[in-house]
Amino acid sequence: MKLKSRCFLSVACALAVTTFLLLRSLFKEREAIDYNQKDSLRRAVRVGLVQHPDDNRSPTISRIRTNTDKSLQDKPGRTVSHDQPALHETTTARASLRKQVVNNPLHLSPWKLFQSWVTAEQLYTVDSLQSDAMIRILHAMSTQKIERVLVGYKGTQLKATFILAESQKVVFKPMRYSRDVMITGDPYAGYDRHNAEIAAFHLDGILGFRRAPPVAGRTVNLSKEVIPVSEHKLLKTFFKQNGNDCFYGVCYYCKKSDPACAKGTIMEGSVTLWLPDELKLKTWYHPWRRTYVKGKKARWEVDQTYCKLVQQQTLHQKGRRLLDILDTAIFDYLIGNADRHRFETFAKDGNNGMLLLLDNAKSFGNAKHDEWSILAPIYQCCMIRRSTWDKLLALSKGSKSLGALLKERTSVDFVAPVLTDEHFEAVNRRLENAINLINKCISKRGESVVLTKDYL
Repeated sequence: MKLKSRCFLSVACALAVTTFLLLRSLFKEREAIDYNQKDSLRRAVRVGLVQHPDDNRSPTISRIRTNTDKSLQDKPGRTVSHDQPALHETTTARASLRKQVVNNPLHLSPWKLFQSWVTAEQLYTVDSLQSDAMIRILHAMSTQKIERVLVGYKGTQLKATFILAESQKVVFKPMRYSRDVMITGDPYAGYDRHNAEIAAFHLDGILGFRRAPPVAGRTVNLSKEVIPVSEHKLLKTFFKQNGNDCFYGVCYYCKKSDPACAKGTIMEGSVTLWLPDELKLKTWYHPWRRTYVKGKKARWEVDQTYCKLVQQQTLHQKGRRLLDILDTAIFDYLIGNADRHRFETFAKDGNNGMLLLLDNAKSFGNAKHDEWSILAPIYQCCMIRRSTWDKLLALSKGSKSLGALLKERTSVDFVAPVLTDEHFEAVNRRLENAINLINKCISKRGESVVLTKDYL
């Protein structure tokens, strides 16, 4: 009995010590977070970017959640540092969420509403695009308080990650050009265009693809909304230039001599909704990608039979992959995006995942130029979904032109007008060009060969 009592006391003591050490570690971690947050503010005050919180004209920093510091700098939807739930768990949770939407949609947050729409076939439903629920989501993206600002996910272009309520992440891309600037040079030249992201999202919905995540325009006061809650790594890139707040961020091409600057303290940009964290993304090289090397062309640029090589790959012989690439060629041609060198799918869907239309900011650069090479997958394969073809024809014959529909959809955005009339006219012209190309394929090979089902 004495031996058992001693063992029991030893175990109890060990548990007590372990509990004490764990609580002390958590307390120190919270103290460290609070200190880092206050230290960021002190640095910002010191360089003259913000006022001290004792001044009632400047907001104090909100306490951040301890779970928002990790795994937030990856691409939208990519959750590299998180364990992905088992597929049946994810499916069950999503089915439960959809049931809540049906029973009481107003009870859910805008982020839960969006999550309930995401399936292996689409990011939102046909009915949701112009619904009150989508309006709620876009409005929340444009207006919700920014709780934390982090370095944007890895890439070549300037961006930042905003953390909104419920730890929802959105990707902020700052305005770099006025609306009337025309980008010349290489088809992929220039900075990212924030307004292009907004317009591309709406065009994706009009075409019925529904593979681009929601994007909304937003203006932010850098000195009051962004700088006080920015992580140190990003905060170091803010500075004053000619009385304006500027920052150059952290990315492959980011440098102080090439910043994005606000008008005073107010900066316009776009915010793209981060896809649900449990849905990891898988990245693929685009078969028709460019070399991005001066004087060096890719094989598809010199070999007009290149599509046959692509079709020999097992991945493109069955399922949706090749047909998704062809849909994307139409989409990219309409928006003038010649920079889709990679693309993403949901990892859980394996080799037959839906091709997501992410990163559309290299679009709408030059309304006077139609980059024909973007349509290479179409004119080399001479193939397209019948459903896509029917949609293009319907849009060309509608009471409103495609450009007019796009102008109407984007007119309600917070930073409207999103595009100049020249870009809307360019969309109409490109639609006609794409239809003429497909008609030539049909004349040459016949409808039964060119027009396919939704899956091979």
